[in-house]
Amino acid sequence: MMPNVRLYARYQGSTTRWYADFRRFADVGGRQEALIPPGDTAATTDYSEAVQLALDRVRYLRGLHGGTRVLAASPQVSVGAFVRSHLRAEARSHRLRPTWLAVSTLYLQPFSDGPWRRRSCRSGSTPSRR
Repeated sequence: MMPNVRLYARYQGSTTRWYADFRRFADVGGRQEALIPPGDTAATTDYSEAVQLALDRVRYLRGLHGGTRVLAASPQVSVGAFVRSHLRAEARSHRLRPTWLAVSTLYLQPFSDGPWRRRSCRSGSTPSRR
């Protein structure tokens, strides 16, 4: 059915209502949610409708999840180049407030201009401070 998404029932009096655990998608807002059909105010009591609502929600969350990309550095990329590309990507995404971006830039400045700038991202060693 759905990988890592669990449907579960809650018994409320004589009514069984369906919920789903979308915490696998926590980075894009997934959580434990009631499976509420459009136009209704409470979780569904029908299992087949719950499965369909859960599938729709998984498709939506996967779409959001697919929109987020992790910047990965190849071994040939220097730390300085990676930091600069990371800051440019963050600025283009418009997900961060300008103040946060300015603080991040200030914090990462020594890595983009200092003794780290020519190191490979995968070297694993620290530069000497001569």
